[in-house]
Amino acid sequence: MKKRPTLSRSSAWSAVASLLGFCALPALAQTPTISALFPAGAKAGETVEVSVRGGNLAGAKRIVVIGPEGVTAELNLADVQVDESSKPLFQQKCQQCHEVRSPANRTLTPEQWAATVDRMINQRSAPINKEERDKIVVYLQSSARAGQVTAKIQVAPNAVPGKREIRLMTDKGASTAWPFEVSTLPEATAQEPNSEPAQPQKVTLPVLVNGTIAKDADRDYFAFDAKKGQHLTFNLKGFRLNEQSQTFFNPVLYLYDAGGKVLAKSHGYFDFDPVIDWTAPADGTYTLLVRDLLWNGSPASVYRLAMGELPYDTALSPPGGRPGASVSVTMMGALGGGQAVAVQLPTGADGITMVPTPAGEAPFLVRDLPDGGGPLGLVGPAVPLPALFRGKITQARQADVFRVLVKNGGTGLQLYARRLRSPLQARLRILDAKNNEKRVVVADGARDIVLNDAFPAPGEYLVEVSDADNKYGPNFVYCLEALDGQPDFSLEASPDNISIGPGGTRALLVRATRRHRVSGPITLTIPNLPPGVTATPAVIPPDDDKAIILLSAAPGAASDLRVAAVDGALTLEGGGGIVRRAQPMEIYDMNNQPRLMARSSFVVAVAAEPPPFTVTLDTSTLTLSPNQEADVKVTIQRREGFKGDVSLSVPAAPPGIEVRNLRNIPPQESEAILRIRANGGARFLSERPLKDLPPMWFAITGSGGGVTLSSAPLIVVGQEKTAKTP
Repeated sequence: MKKRPTLSRSSAWSAVASLLGFCALPALAQTPTISALFPAGAKAGETVEVSVRGGNLAGAKRIVVIGPEGVTAELNLADVQVDESSKPLFQQKCQQCHEVRSPANRTLTPEQWAATVDRMINQRSAPINKEERDKIVVYLQSSARAGQVTAKIQVAPNAVPGKREIRLMTDKGASTAWPFEVSTLPEATAQEPNSEPAQPQKVTLPVLVNGTIAKDADRDYFAFDAKKGQHLTFNLKGFRLNEQSQTFFNPVLYLYDAGGKVLAKSHGYFDFDPVIDWTAPADGTYTLLVRDLLWNGSPASVYRLAMGELPYDTALSPPGGRPGASVSVTMMGALGGGQAVAVQLPTGADGITMVPTPAGEAPFLVRDLPDGGGPLGLVGPAVPLPALFRGKITQARQADVFRVLVKNGGTGLQLYARRLRSPLQARLRILDAKNNEKRVVVADGARDIVLNDAFPAPGEYLVEVSDADNKYGPNFVYCLEALDGQPDFSLEASPDNISIGPGGTRALLVRATRRHRVSGPITLTIPNLPPGVTATPAVIPPDDDKAIILLSAAPGAASDLRVAAVDGALTLEGGGGIVRRAQPMEIYDMNNQPRLMARSSFVVAVAAEPPPFTVTLDTSTLTLSPNQEADVKVTIQRREGFKGDVSLSVPAAPPGIEVRNLRNIPPQESEAILRIRANGGARFLSERPLKDLPPMWFAITGSGGGVTLSSAPLIVVGQEKTAKTP
């Protein structure tokens, strides 16, 4: 087996706490949740029946496919209802039972739910008697049965290979997303009996196998024929289909010869997903094993396993271009390298974008910047910034040199390599016009180089790129981006799914990352909202990096789902402006900690039923000075029939504002007193960078009964400030 470096995933988030603010959102799995979709893909031109598992999926009415054209879906409507008669008992008895308090966050069979309740009683001393146990089990088992739906997905013969997102529309609103892949390979499904080495499932390569390690100690064996010298790869996707699976699915691959000798194994190449790169030593029949490292199993342990003479580490050369362009690129990798393909770049793309190729999706840098070309060496003319440069390290001791002309001091530089699936361990050297060395930086592990102040003063500079380990190859591609002080910013919006019942309000958190002289206010808008849904005006001010948008559904709003977006607009000094679209981020729970996962779509939905409660405050405005406190009373008004807890939280607050005494409000209570404190960092209370900025405000959210709802805005102003409603 050829040894290759383990590639760690470049997270879509640097630190969840920095995105969610000082108080993370608690109800991370309250929306309808797709925990598994199987099979998670199909070959172009085929139709497959898929099973969808999850929580709060009862009442699913519609399946939505988001992505390139050519994939359509139809839901098989089933009249499977949840037995709600024991739900109040479950809410009363199980809110403190760790393994059963959030059934929507777990994918278990009905039998596994019964065993889980028994474990809580016998091992955790849950205060549940025999009669109560039986009623709770009935409720959880009926929820599990209602939480599985089926659908038919049709893939057109001309459908572009790559990933789509699947969501369901239910009575409770839109579900979380799950990927569905379109491939060009023959596809097969893992079939029992294949759990013993003496009974492997025979497959013909190349093939893409869809499987599930559905129960503890489950194993899938596959037998195949290979010729001596044949270069084969075995590439399993599990984590890359569902990042949340890392808590229960750690797939491992073992490759055996006909005598049962282990020839190769892998546990983790693309993060938790294994890859085996192997050359057959002789003609013969070989066996591949898929299992969980810890012998766990779950219906959500879904995988797609590509087997054959197939590339798995494809990088594209050149690796960057402008949005809307048609680019001729060459695929580079261990297998299938050298093939030229045409790639059409999306018009609205910005940043790392996955583009379809015959070898599957590959990362490509899309930036609306002038083309700086490739390295020209010491004698080439200086290229004025801003520009996007491209290169490739293909020889030993190669050092690419770029001569750049900087007009504005303080300009930053960013190198893209690992994010482009390049193995380049970049070494960056910067010299001034007199060849005086100014900076030498080496990439840290799997991270690329980002220098915010690469060029401290105007003038000409030399930028030298090489590999720190003196390695090279056709896939050692990279891009250099330098903006020369050109203003720019990016946005992230969480959650990626806003579902609201008629008469309800939910909060959306939008954060901005400003780059190079972006100091003005960013105005946020949400196009394509469902009828009856409105959004509060929102601005990310110069003295904050975030804003909350409140989305409200009118009392008579009809159930609907729309694929929307969050756009931010910035007006530049001297005229012109910048518009950027926010990256949607799904919030999910990992060991009771919030984490974020980038999604392709942002959806807004109106649920069928009004929300089970409302959140109101006893004031709309607080007047504070630094180091001063004030109390706010929160009232939970429950609808008849709802007897669950409501957990209070704050998605984000203005700088320097602390919110204390956040807690659960039990069914017998309806009020809580929060202490709001302005610390020394609340400088906005005394001065603002611009006149006529809207006031700073935040909202209190409550989570319970399967929904998260928000209060009206709570405006915070300093002394002698006049508040105006957002």
